[in-house]
Amino acid sequence: MSRLNYLLLAIIATIVFSCSKNEDGYKDGMATIKINFSGTASINMNSKTPNNPSSYTKGLEQLTSTPIQDIEIRLNEKYKIIATLTAEPPKKNKAGTENHIQTKSRVESDLPLGTKYRVIAYDASNNLIEYKDYAVGTPLNSDDSFRVPAGERYTFVAYSVGTTETSDLDDIVPSGNFNDAKFNNVNGNRHFMYYVKPASNYSEGLTTLDIVLKHVFSEIKTIITLDNAVSGTLETIDAMIKPHLNQVDIKVDGASPDYSNGIVSTSGATVSFINSNNGRSAEATTIVTAADQTSTGGGSLIITDISISGESSTQVPPVTGLKIIPGGRYTLTLNVKQFTPDGPTDIDYGDAKWALGNLVYDPSTEIYGFAPTSGDYGNYWFPDYLLPKRLDISNPNPDSPGDVNGTNGDPCSLVLPLGKWRLPTEAEFRSIVRVSGQPFPPLRYIGTYNDEVTNTGMFLDINTHPGSEYEKYLFFVYGGSYNDNPSSVTHLGTTGYYLCTSPTFPGGYKMMQFGNNINTAEIATSINPKSAMQIRCVRSN
Repeated sequence: MSRLNYLLLAIIATIVFSCSKNEDGYKDGMATIKINFSGTASINMNSKTPNNPSSYTKGLEQLTSTPIQDIEIRLNEKYKIIATLTAEPPKKNKAGTENHIQTKSRVESDLPLGTKYRVIAYDASNNLIEYKDYAVGTPLNSDDSFRVPAGERYTFVAYSVGTTETSDLDDIVPSGNFNDAKFNNVNGNRHFMYYVKPASNYSEGLTTLDIVLKHVFSEIKTIITLDNAVSGTLETIDAMIKPHLNQVDIKVDGASPDYSNGIVSTSGATVSFINSNNGRSAEATTIVTAADQTSTGGGSLIITDISISGESSTQVPPVTGLKIIPGGRYTLTLNVKQFTPDGPTDIDYGDAKWALGNLVYDPSTEIYGFAPTSGDYGNYWFPDYLLPKRLDISNPNPDSPGDVNGTNGDPCSLVLPLGKWRLPTEAEFRSIVRVSGQPFPPLRYIGTYNDEVTNTGMFLDINTHPGSEYEKYLFFVYGGSYNDNPSSVTHLGTTGYYLCTSPTFPGGYKMMQFGNNINTAEIATSINPKSAMQIRCVRSN
């Protein structure tokens, strides 16, 4: 090739390179901001710090996420559930699949290809000047870059709701000054993700801005599995997680959801299970939008219906104490096992099988149950009402204020499993009085429950303290009663008053009393319908 040809090629190359630089705007006083989608991030639960720190996540290093270990939930008389909550570690890099991509910056994306996200530019005065929309996996060209005057400060914000619809981004686009702008009415059931690049100066030429969208809401994968010892199949399961908000506002400058003013979902976040493994297990992934649950009692999984081989349970105690950090990823495993009582579930005495503790009600879970021991007080109940006397308000009787004590009925029948317990009858109380009083002196003893600093009451079928065998005997604690009075309990520690049914008595109820000597164990001649007292349930069959 001649020297002239070499010279000509050199001139052409110089012209092409010069034009390319001019086309890219590298030497025209402008900064070109190229967008590079670099993946997604969630809270790193191992280090308790976020993968992508921002003003929203500052301080999370002080939070803990203690897993639930071996929490046993009684399902019915056949089955129980062992629940375990664990925090998922950050995802490891892996090859891309049809719906997931591995970005160049070695951050994994859990977003399907085509997921829309928007990038907004704010100038030095914090005014929104421009935004551009992108799709995960779609190649970019020069028109997809931001062009801003070099040397000036700009803030960039990116967000997504995990869908392929641009209209979903439009629904929550912020407006106004960066310091005051909000994403309004963000759907708490979608994968809202956010990224902010704080105000920075951009030099003339090309700058690549790596976008890592951080999950703002929590995600819980719930897996329920039948233990090998449980025969049959899991046919249906309906559940929800509380607390949960359907909508929240999120400030643009920090991505901190306004949980206090959000729209609370009364039905919680729906847990939609999909059966697998020939009906032996089911799995669901649920977005949960709620404030940090690590410093409170925690969230709850509430199973509203579960059917195993045709046997349905609709009243299941909730899985409580879910310690959840916003933005974290969790797995909640529910292992269904056969239920075998660890010890006796009742005491057979007289003509009935008596519960081991007085009736209690938890208003936070709406679950009926029994006090931990026979020596603990239960709630106080008005005759023929399903909810106990309220001690946190003025509730002297079931008519004041109205409706707070529920509807009429037998609250024992609401202890799980339903229909297995009921109020004792007058005849059943008379039976234990007769059996314990047949010898002389009567086989009764008044004292503390376990010979320590515990509540006083009466043992039946023994005339001395049973010592270490106190759990084997029927014991009625002296809880007194509230007699048409909002705050004053009568005879606490000296007399036990217990509600019973009496079909032949006006009103249908009577009252059993255990007094301060062993001969005072009798049915009272009358009952004040505005008095609240203890209840000891009996087996219904």
